[in-house]
Amino acid sequence: MIRIAPVRKQLVVKASQARAFAVFTGEMSRWWPATHSILKSPLKESIVEPRVAAVGTQSERTAPRAKQGM
Repeated sequence: MIRIAPVRKQLVVKASQARAFAVFTGEMSRWWPATHSILKSPLKESIVEPRVAAVGTQSERTAPRAKQGM
């Protein structure tokens, strides 16, 4: 079996932990490039549920959301 090492990245931002988490999860469409999507048509929004074992979703402008396990 091939094992792939986890990707770990650290970024320092000028915001409280709560604000950074809120932007990362609830405002993902503000910072996630619309061109980076698993969907076939233009990306409308990206959302990550703000909880442990969250589900991420992306929605197209012309179709329903597609779930992604997080």
